[in-house]
Amino acid sequence: TAANSVNQVQEAVQGMEQAVRLEKESLKQQNKELRHRLRHCEVALEQARTRAADMEKHNADHDNTVGKLREQVDDLSRAVTDASAQNRMNAKELSTLRAEKEQLIQELNAAHHRISSLEAANEDVVHLQQSNRHLEEAVVEDRGTIQRLEDELRERTAE
Repeated sequence: TAANSVNQVQEAVQGMEQAVRLEKESLKQQNKELRHRLRHCEVALEQARTRAADMEKHNADHDNTVGKLREQVDDLSRAVTDASAQNRMNAKELSTLRAEKEQLIQELNAAHHRISSLEAANEDVVHLQQSNRHLEEAVVEDRGTIQRLEDELRERTAE
């Protein structure tokens, strides 16, 4: 029935909206963690660069240590790049989820409109059925009247 269809659509939409909310919260949390890691990496990167520059100026003979610091800087740069890429991916996914949610809302509104139309049509059918019953009752009455008149006509004709 229309009501069951509506309930199923509403339950599906609610389930999808819940999934969208959970995914959105998950993405927000991931973004928060990635931003925190990014800030941490940027600070660590800047610190490593500063330490590397100081070591080169003051201790030219510590090339081994400077090389290790440069590796750390590279690793941190890669981590910053990775975190930025993940942030972009999360932003795109969040945008997609918002578009999907909007589509679901439009579909739900269309379903509500269809249900209203069906309910109105159902009311028309009920009224037509009532009119039909009244007409059937009138036909039965008219047949009875015709039968009675035919019987009277036969009696008079017989006389």
